[in-house]
Amino acid sequence: MIEQVGKYRIEGRLGRGGMGSVYRAYDPVLERAVALKVISTDANVTDELRRRFFHEAQACARLTHPNIVTVFDLGEADGHLFIVMELLEGMELRALIASKRALALKEKLTLMIQVCDGLQYAHQKGIVHRDVKPANIFVMPSGQVKILDFGIARIEATDADLTRTGLFMGTLGYIAPERMSGRGDHRGDIFSVGAVLYELLTERPAFGGDDPMQTLEAIGADEPAAPSTIDAALPAELDGILARALQKDPARRYETLAQLRSELAALQRRLADAGGQALREVHAQLGQVRELEQALTARVGGDWLEETRPVLADGASAAALAALRKDLAGRIDRLTTLLSRAATLQPAFERGVQALASGDGKTAVTELEHVTEVMPEHARAAAALKDARSRYREQDRRAQMDGLLAAARNALTVGSYASCAQLLRQLVAMTPPTDVAAEATLIQAAAIAAEQEDDRRQRERRRADEDKGARAPAPTDATVMLDATQMLDATQILDATRMPDVAEARPSAPAARGARSSQRIDGDATVFIDDASLAARGAGVAPRASAWWRPRRIASRRGAVVVGLALLIVAGISGVVFWRMRPPADAGPDLQALQQTVATARARAVEVEAQTLAPAAFSTAELTAAAANKLAGTAMRESAAQTYRHAAEGYDDAARSARAKREERAEADTGRASMLTAKQETRLSGADLQAAQAQERRGDTQYTGRDFRTAAQSFRTAATLYAKAPPPPPPPPSPAKAPATPPSEAAYPADPVSAVRATLNTYVRAIETKDLGLLRRVRPNLDAAELDVWSRSFAMTQSRKVQLVFHDIAVDGDRARATGRREDSVAMADGQRIQTETRFVYTLTRRPEGWVLEDLQESRETSPRTR
Repeated sequence: MIEQVGKYRIEGRLGRGGMGSVYRAYDPVLERAVALKVISTDANVTDELRRRFFHEAQACARLTHPNIVTVFDLGEADGHLFIVMELLEGMELRALIASKRALALKEKLTLMIQVCDGLQYAHQKGIVHRDVKPANIFVMPSGQVKILDFGIARIEATDADLTRTGLFMGTLGYIAPERMSGRGDHRGDIFSVGAVLYELLTERPAFGGDDPMQTLEAIGADEPAAPSTIDAALPAELDGILARALQKDPARRYETLAQLRSELAALQRRLADAGGQALREVHAQLGQVRELEQALTARVGGDWLEETRPVLADGASAAALAALRKDLAGRIDRLTTLLSRAATLQPAFERGVQALASGDGKTAVTELEHVTEVMPEHARAAAALKDARSRYREQDRRAQMDGLLAAARNALTVGSYASCAQLLRQLVAMTPPTDVAAEATLIQAAAIAAEQEDDRRQRERRRADEDKGARAPAPTDATVMLDATQMLDATQILDATRMPDVAEARPSAPAARGARSSQRIDGDATVFIDDASLAARGAGVAPRASAWWRPRRIASRRGAVVVGLALLIVAGISGVVFWRMRPPADAGPDLQALQQTVATARARAVEVEAQTLAPAAFSTAELTAAAANKLAGTAMRESAAQTYRHAAEGYDDAARSARAKREERAEADTGRASMLTAKQETRLSGADLQAAQAQERRGDTQYTGRDFRTAAQSFRTAATLYAKAPPPPPPPPSPAKAPATPPSEAAYPADPVSAVRATLNTYVRAIETKDLGLLRRVRPNLDAAELDVWSRSFAMTQSRKVQLVFHDIAVDGDRARATGRREDSVAMADGQRIQTETRFVYTLTRRPEGWVLEDLQESRETSPRTR
């Protein structure tokens, strides 16, 4: 690639044209980028080629029109013929069609109207393009069209000796039939415009073929299909316009492109009028839908309001508007039907709600089930039904629990311990999972009972060994020991199973009659109760086994089994009694130390913002700690200790999750800062700018939802998009001038955003260094009272660290607005550290001495954290 042509420095190749290559170049004299078209270096620059090239340049230089590329210069240097044109940004119509971008019909017609304007102007100047095609139509980001490459145009007033007889000019697929024989005039351009319009509307060429000969035959003999048959959304008027533009006979085409432009513009106006009426009807339907949704929400509850509404532009196609109107009409019918159904079901719904309020769960469930069956969308009825079913099931469950509790007490009173144990197990199975006291007490009792039973058997074996020669007890015998103290504490097992709202009176101990009292156990054994043990319990003395019932033969094996089961339950109850009566020195784990451990773990979690950054784990730990505190008030110290340990582990897990989130948030803040820097320097526009802004909005949404990791990625993507276009070259240095501002202005950067950042950094430095003078310079509107508050604040603190995380800095003339997050870490004079986090909005004003803070708005995001 050549490096320089004349004074123009080559920076890169843009493409190849019919006569050579097009380069991006730089004009050092006028200091601007240009497009440089150079004749191919492989060609022999003959006099004829030189004449033809300069004819092209002269033809282009005559044309000064907004829709035709502008020619700046032409000439010959070092054997290179060149022409200098304006450098365009955008894309060729060929690429736009290939991208299949969804353009409204109004936009497509606007593009082709500009093409007609530019070519009509050239025709009036006596210049025919002869190579109109999508590759020679350039669309700028603003939507302006530029027609390129008049490279094979000819000046009608000039002798046509540059065009050899029989040589046709143009591109297959868009060339007029008469030009295939080397004839034709400006109406050939009209045919080519029609072919381009056809392809733009249908996204397929008007004349195609597998090889050039087939394409030429199609142009000479075939008629392309009507556009409305390819895309039903296209109006039928376009069929007639294109049919006339693509006539084989030039005499039957439009006389001028001005006529074609006039018909396209008239069609565009008619479509706009019809579309405006349809648009108004759609907006009316949308208003009706909104009213119906609000009425339905008020009647049946739920969220009927759509979060997003279609954004309709004036250029929306008729087909799109018709489809939307049909959809909205169906929605209106459905909402009207639902409102009518809700009005019919309103009496049943009100009866169900009234029954629920009065405690009649059965009636409430019946009425509300009817409403939800007929209308499943009735959110208020569904919520009331859920509540009614819950209450009805709870009432039924509580009634069953009351029955089991009463039966268990009766079984305990009459001494049917096996039945009592069975009833207790059924009762525990019905308690909620959160009520762990009953289940834990029963399990503990069962374990102690097994241990006591083992001890009893060992005692019996030792007693049998001591009674040498004595006859061993028969397998059906059983010995039962039960004193009044054990009978009293047996009711505690039942109390442990009670729900908080089950009102049951504790049964009294059996009356003591004489030296001993007796009760029957399932009719097969007798239990003697020692009144002395009852008296000892009242005096605070540990119970003792003072009374024994001499064993007697039980003839029935069933009776022995029943007595054995009773012994197991009674031993368990006795174990629970002794376990609860142990001295405080043997009370189990140190719950106070565990409580302190939990408090320390919670403080660590709060310090790293676990409430907001790891809310689920922190809430779980809070509930676990509350359960442990409740258990600590009972005799279940082991269960309380274990629960305290789980709570401490839960707080530690929440703290770890919060620390990880803080790291992700810091990464997201860094990505946001990089993105804002790139955003300030970008020159993007159009689709690229919209893509970058979409990524920025997505990152803000993810950041608000605490998805910091994904937000960081979105910010980085937005920064990359914003940085696609390099900043413009710096302006040439201007002659030195005397400073117009005081010397202090030199401390502020020339870039206003950087100057605002510098002012805010000075504000932070004034707070951290406790410099009231510097603080007053940055905030000159502080009065004496506010300065006194700052002075006392500085005196109370040992040190302060302030960090500003900027979300955006917007400068509008002499005013600026900065938003972001502020983090303060304050060390008090007594050694205590306080951390706060706030959202800020700072307003700044530019004065002759520089930027100053005018207004500060701060809202605390989290409660202060101390450590």
